[in-house]
Amino acid sequence: AMAFSQVFARLWINLRRTRRSVWVTLLGVVIVVWLLQEASESNLQPHEPVRPPVDPVSPAPRKVVPESNVREQLSEALKQAHALIEEAQMDTTVKRELTTTEGSREEALSRRVQSDMEAKAEKDEGYRRNAFNQYLSDRISLHRKLKDPRHEDCRARTYDVASLPTTSVIIIFHNEARSTLLRTVHSVLDQSPPSLLEEIILVDDASTTDWLRGPLEEEIKSIPKVRLLRVPKRSGLIRCKVYGADAAKGEVLTFLDSHCECNVGWLEPLLERIHINKTIVVTPVIDNIDHDTFEYSGQQQVYTRGIFTWSLTFSWLDIPYEEVQKRKDPIAPLLSPTMAGGLFS
Repeated sequence: AMAFSQVFARLWINLRRTRRSVWVTLLGVVIVVWLLQEASESNLQPHEPVRPPVDPVSPAPRKVVPESNVREQLSEALKQAHALIEEAQMDTTVKRELTTTEGSREEALSRRVQSDMEAKAEKDEGYRRNAFNQYLSDRISLHRKLKDPRHEDCRARTYDVASLPTTSVIIIFHNEARSTLLRTVHSVLDQSPPSLLEEIILVDDASTTDWLRGPLEEEIKSIPKVRLLRVPKRSGLIRCKVYGADAAKGEVLTFLDSHCECNVGWLEPLLERIHINKTIVVTPVIDNIDHDTFEYSGQQQVYTRGIFTWSLTFSWLDIPYEEVQKRKDPIAPLLSPTMAGGLFS
């Protein structure tokens, strides 16, 4: 500002010495320079953006729910409440029927109403625990009747039951499902001549599920010829079989899996072969129960024997055709170099 005033003063002195026209011209130049300087300084100052005027926000209008909608919501809430009450009553009914006559549990579960999500969760949990459809098994009678697929000669054959030895049936289990374990027990009782069945020994290999403790002990009190033994710690299948064999009272030991079903006429042929020759081990024909549908399937004639593959894996293999042609009796027993270790006498 000081330099600009000095320059202006000198110009003024010079202008007074010059002609008037020159003075006017110089004065115009000075004014132009001053205007340019003011314009440049104004451009250096920040400017606030121009904002459009904002209208005040008015509050949202209140929503008035029609009376009919309120009634519909109340009605829906009451329906949901009644559904929850019925579900709770059904749960109470199921629990009460578990303590009544045997078999009522399966009937109660089959009548139980569940949502698709609840049913799927129960099915998935059963597969996770047992690798089979426990959901369906729990709804099948413990005394279900299986079709008889035997050869007509087997059905027509009779046995001198009075001359056959008695047997103790030994079943090893660990965290087995209730329905499959008890269906095995009841199938033995239902399909065995009472005079040949000395006892059924259940050996618990340190199970951890709750129902296999007190509830199982209460249930087997009403089932005849059943004894429950518990090993103090997890011992494995073979040790538990020896443990059960040491406690057996029958003349012959018969071992079964904890998830199988005995069909009609299953026991007499096993005991007859041992009665003829006490040095042999006899295995029954092992049919199939589908792990998903629990459908039973069997064959009239079975021409297979146990083998080991080169990797020492047990399997079944049909006997050669020439051996089949030599057989005069279609229901005669087959010789086998090895056997499955789950079911035998």
